[in-house]
Amino acid sequence: MKTLFRSYFHYVFVLFSCTSSLAQPKNLIPNPGFELNTGCPGASVYLRNTNNWHKIKNHKGTPDYYYGNCDYHGIINPMAPGNLPYEGQGYVGQFVYYSHLNQCEYIVVKLNEKMVKDSSYYLEYYVLPSTLYPHRIDSYGTHFSTTEPKGQNDQEFKVVPLQEHIGNPKGSFITDTINWTKISGTYVAQGGEQYATFGNFRKFEERKTILEDGNIAQPLAAYMFIDGIGLKLSSDTAQFDFDPLVQPDIAILAQQQFKDSIEVHEDATDSIVTHEYDFREIIVKDTFYVKQNPVKIRLWDHLKYDHDTVTVLLDDHVLLKKIPIKKRKKSFKIAIPPGAHILKIVAVNLGEIPPNTVSVRLKDGKHERTYVLNSDLGVTEALNLKVE
Repeated sequence: MKTLFRSYFHYVFVLFSCTSSLAQPKNLIPNPGFELNTGCPGASVYLRNTNNWHKIKNHKGTPDYYYGNCDYHGIINPMAPGNLPYEGQGYVGQFVYYSHLNQCEYIVVKLNEKMVKDSSYYLEYYVLPSTLYPHRIDSYGTHFSTTEPKGQNDQEFKVVPLQEHIGNPKGSFITDTINWTKISGTYVAQGGEQYATFGNFRKFEERKTILEDGNIAQPLAAYMFIDGIGLKLSSDTAQFDFDPLVQPDIAILAQQQFKDSIEVHEDATDSIVTHEYDFREIIVKDTFYVKQNPVKIRLWDHLKYDHDTVTVLLDDHVLLKKIPIKKRKKSFKIAIPPGAHILKIVAVNLGEIPPNTVSVRLKDGKHERTYVLNSDLGVTEALNLKVE
């Protein structure tokens, strides 16, 4: 058993390191999903603790960083409570319009390598307007530069008049506050560009806004979230995939490895930490045959959102702990070791409408299936995963 577990442990982590770049394009954007950080940004946000990204220099704008359950004065994402990132746990928000003063905020990143003269590059990213600010704008774009751009005055929020190389089409308002809107395009490099700046670069008379109903925090503003940024050579045909690659909880693995290495007697006291869900009845609803690793897993509440919370396990190894299940799909990927395994979606609570109901979609390559699992505090419905 000990030998088998060590083989499992080795396989999982070797496969994670191998599959993370499988069929992935070379992304020139570091930290493209804002997943890498040095800790919760704290109540003042301002991109604090965010790897690679920062606000534009010599400018008063203070874009915001959101990550998982990090709170700001007790509120998770105060600009749009309840919103989820495009993928993963991190994303950024910024003002893209603020009254007739035409005030804006910008985020900047240094590319992984300089652009090559006359080469064509493809850029894509996803944006979502905040419902707390009623204006919807048609202006959001990207500027590439050889040197790091700067604002004109560190005491002002005004628009930085940079050329918009790739952006949202003029007159096409970004209005969807539920589904992330994709912005994409190609850029032919002048040579040596190594910085990308994101925001609204259009002058007051060039940009357009429309007013929509909703919760009004500031009636003269528009605020935009951004996530899932990919920049590659246009000749690279591989597709971007921003789903995080999840690995089993190391602490749980270590506990199991210790448990497997000791000799257990009938009268011995088990000192291994157990959980309340360890003793629940497991009902396997179906079998999903894995033909290709990694497997993409999506979870969501297809019924009325009622604050269901779950823990996700592969066999007895924790993948995600105490995550809320909402209408917006939460996605991740995992490499499944050879053999048969049980994917358990364990109810942490029953929400407001029992039982705890979760939609689960599994996809490996082009093969996918969707299931609905119902669980309570005594029974867990699960799926059998068999790697062929």
